[in-house]
Amino acid sequence: LAPVEVLIGNWKQLVAARAAYGRLSELLQVYPARVAGMPLPRPEGTVLVENAATAAPGSRALILKNVSFSLKAGEVVAVIGPSASGKSTLARLLVGVWPPLAGSVRLDGAEVFKWNKDELGRHL
Repeated sequence: LAPVEVLIGNWKQLVAARAAYGRLSELLQVYPARVAGMPLPRPEGTVLVENAATAAPGSRALILKNVSFSLKAGEVVAVIGPSASGKSTLARLLVGVWPPLAGSVRLDGAEVFKWNKDELGRHL
C-alpha cells in the first residue's frame, strides 16, 4: 500500500507543478516585447517623469496616472505609502521594466524603456 500512497502524493505534486507552469507561461506571454535598446552615452543623471501612467502587463487598469517629477544627479526622493499604493510600480517605470502607457520617463532626455538594459544597469 505504501508505494500507492507515494504515487498518489507525487501525482498531486505533478498536477500542482503543471498548473503553476501554465499560470507562469500565461503571465510571460502578456509582458511587453523588449526592444533591443539604443546604445547611449553614460547617463549624467537627470530623471524626468512627465504625466506618466501605467498598468500591469496584460491589464488596462491604471496603477499610476499623471505622475510627474524631475530629479537631478545627486538629488534624493523618498517614496512612501501603504501596501499596493504604486511604489514598486513606480520603481519598475524608473528602471524601464514596464513601459509607460501614457506620458514619459526619461533619463538625460532618452526614454528609459528604450535604453539598452545592459548599459543602463551598469550606471544605476
